[in-house]
Amino acid sequence: MIAVIGIVEGCGDIGVLSPFSARKTSCGSSYQINLDSANVRSLGKYPFGANLTADISSSLLAVGVGGGIRLYSWPSLSLLSEIKTNGVVLDVKIHGDYLFVANGLEGLLVYDISTPSSPNLVYWYDSPGYAKHILINGTKLYLSDGEFGVKVFDISSPSSPTLTGLISTVGDASKTDIYGNYLIVAEASTGVEIFDISSSSPVRASYISGINALSVKVNGNRLFVAVGTSGMRVYDISDPSSPSLINSASSTTPYRDIDIDSYVLVASLTGGLRVLDPVSLAEVSSSSTYGPAIAIKKVGNIVLVMEDIAGLEIYDVSDPTSPVLQGFVPAEGCFYDVKTYGGKIFAAAGSKGIKSFTRTLPNINKINERSGGYLLEVFPYNGYIFAAAGTSGGLMIYDTALNLIGHYDTPGSAKGIFVSGNYAFVADGLYGVRIIDVSDPTNPVEISYYDSPRYSA
Repeated sequence: MIAVIGIVEGCGDIGVLSPFSARKTSCGSSYQINLDSANVRSLGKYPFGANLTADISSSLLAVGVGGGIRLYSWPSLSLLSEIKTNGVVLDVKIHGDYLFVANGLEGLLVYDISTPSSPNLVYWYDSPGYAKHILINGTKLYLSDGEFGVKVFDISSPSSPTLTGLISTVGDASKTDIYGNYLIVAEASTGVEIFDISSSSPVRASYISGINALSVKVNGNRLFVAVGTSGMRVYDISDPSSPSLINSASSTTPYRDIDIDSYVLVASLTGGLRVLDPVSLAEVSSSSTYGPAIAIKKVGNIVLVMEDIAGLEIYDVSDPTSPVLQGFVPAEGCFYDVKTYGGKIFAAAGSKGIKSFTRTLPNINKINERSGGYLLEVFPYNGYIFAAAGTSGGLMIYDTALNLIGHYDTPGSAKGIFVSGNYAFVADGLYGVRIIDVSDPTNPVEISYYDSPRYSA
């Protein structure tokens, strides 16, 4: 029998490993793991968290939520099924009765979704890189695989793709688009590469350097590039071997992703959904979103705006100058901290509050949740769950059923919590460490504080 030593959590993923010890650096980042044994394996996981991607068909909505996928009926948004994956779901594409998934370190997955309530994995390609994006063009599939370039597959038989080629890139291949016989590859800080793919041996036709290319989209003979805090660049690629800059637009909010039809649709990190005139790049409309807009996808008159820890907003853009919100699919949130107590798992889920899960491995199932505050750390103690809840919550105290029974609003931003005896010690950012008497958990009272010389977290 293998004992459960601890839990590792990240943005949209709770995993239980044995045996191990780990130290969290930040939400969604890598863990520094100290192995106590070479025999380490996953015992279970709850993979659903941040919304990073989505796709839609005439009857189905697929949403990538951290380490898993949720399938909904469209337009009713009834949940049909859930898929647990071992990697981070960075892109999904519905293609007939099949769902193609770019699954980070797990590579390319293909599911038969002809029965959406019972999806079936039919293919897995364990790519050497980090699978980020899928582009389907006819019977070809282009998988952006990070530092390992772009993998090319023949998907004439969608249930059994055939790897037919590799396009090596200078930087990390992320998003791609097609212009005739040319493949456009966004490579973040490295820039954009354009490849002639008319033969079985693709060759680079040109290279646009000096820009932070986060997303690319072709419209006619123009290439639109989202360049983060620098806004957008537009290039004439009528001669792909010699692209020329024809327009640019700065932005006060980072442009993360774009899609184009009659207008340019932008996922703006802190600016929500923005609609731009494709010629002048002037803004014609904007819509505030619940959370930071990180990705966007247009299918017909429907636009999907992915908002990471907030969720997925669905807009009707029949009139692009006046987008109408059609629906919202909430995300689980980002799991900043996880602790076990009394046979349960408790998670601090940022803006999504506190969540509890069963610990019956290998199944980790959510059993309860409560909103309120911005939970960054939890500390189970003496029958209660103490939580550091940022600027909007301070110290929050729950019973194990997640009923809020006590609250003390600290003057700063509560980042960390430790409880001993009758006292809770709250790391409160610029306001040092607050010392709070919790002998009566329903009525916590601050009795002192330590004005630390640095930011307390």
